[in-house]
Amino acid sequence: MFKFWVSTCFLLSCASGYSATTLRVGSDQSYKTIGAAISAAEANDTVSIDRGNYTETLLIDKPLTLKGNTAELPVLVGHIIVKADNVQISELEISGWGETDPTADGITQERHNGLTVTGCKIHTGSGTGAPIDIGGARRAIVGGSAAGIRVRNSTKTTISNNDIYGCIKGIKIQSSHSLDGTYANGTIIANNKIHDCPVDGVNIQGQYITIEDCMVYDNIDLNFAKTHPDGIQFIAAKNTDGYYAVQHARVLRNTVSNHTQNIFVEGTSHGESSNCEDVLIANNVCYNVPDATVHGQKMSALPGGGIGIAAGSMNGGWIYNNTVLNVRRGIGIGDNKNGSVHIANNIIIGTGVAMRITDPNDLAAGELDHNIYFKNGKVMHWEKKFYTTLAEFHGAGSGQDAHSMEADPKLNPLPAPSLQSGSAAAGAGINLAQMFDTDRTGAVRSRKGPWDIGAFKSAEVSTRR
Repeated sequence: MFKFWVSTCFLLSCASGYSATTLRVGSDQSYKTIGAAISAAEANDTVSIDRGNYTETLLIDKPLTLKGNTAELPVLVGHIIVKADNVQISELEISGWGETDPTADGITQERHNGLTVTGCKIHTGSGTGAPIDIGGARRAIVGGSAAGIRVRNSTKTTISNNDIYGCIKGIKIQSSHSLDGTYANGTIIANNKIHDCPVDGVNIQGQYITIEDCMVYDNIDLNFAKTHPDGIQFIAAKNTDGYYAVQHARVLRNTVSNHTQNIFVEGTSHGESSNCEDVLIANNVCYNVPDATVHGQKMSALPGGGIGIAAGSMNGGWIYNNTVLNVRRGIGIGDNKNGSVHIANNIIIGTGVAMRITDPNDLAAGELDHNIYFKNGKVMHWEKKFYTTLAEFHGAGSGQDAHSMEADPKLNPLPAPSLQSGSAAAGAGINLAQMFDTDRTGAVRSRKGPWDIGAFKSAEVSTRR
């Protein structure tokens, strides 16, 4: 797709007698401000920015590449509004807009396609303190949605390798979708650090959204009772540009920590028309640090959990090979459509309640299985009854968790709880290669034979494909 676009642009440029060029911005360059270079640029040009501070609000209304050209990122004190297709923004620090525009986003794009943001540092405040410093935007925090990056009603969006912090929200995706029904042309959020934002790390709503290989942490402060900050949250919207909730999403290989809910699929408790469909949550590490205080909030006081699926929010969900530790509730499933939820190969440690299933009909026979439970207050909250041990749960005749066990999986320390030698998780899981074939590190899992349980593949099981 990219090669076709480039070659098409090249042909158009040749036909019009214009070839794309690079415009330099800096104290000793032809353009002293970024805005002046953008105004002078033609479609598909590159605006290359020297080191320095630039206090501007930028409007990009043509396909351009905007990039820093030094190892020390140029600093834009302001924000960027994108009103064009095929805009690329890279290697910039975008900061400080919250003092003058507290409800604005660091980068905003609505109803355009092909945005790429990579290698940027985005923050309106420092992300420190208690409550979090978000640079003047705090007066809009309750009900506010100002984000480091916000994209609405767009396709082919890539947000990768950025450090986003000290904003109200980290990344907000609304009604994004894919023109051809593929993940490659939907929204890809990959290899980002998203942290120290008081109202959610990542919000998503729309279709064909991938969140992978991200570090999402410490997005919480003393307002949590009002804002319910989550790490990765699926938003259940009524009708935003014709899109409802989230259909077709992949949440893979992320490490998410210190939130009310680390991964949360929102339901209809606030009157939204939800219906999340075709959601795979796999190879994630979710945990809180119980004895920590983050931005004034004690983690031990949080009411939430590792992975939560709210009532009425899931029609086709797969929760596979995750490692969940030290939260109030490990994995919780509200009342959803019959047979719509599948849970396997998860490690759950150190929770008050490891697993909560509100309606047993959500699970087809045997679709809750091959999990490992260790040092949990209670293993199961099944419908309206608690079971302290797995043996008690089996004795209730549920027919679920038949191959699961209570055992020490022998994990290495956080934040990378991989399996030690002799782990009970090694070779104890079901093979799920039809859904995905890597572990948390991207190491390939076997296409044949048993898998290791949890987010990490051990060195004890063959990787033959």
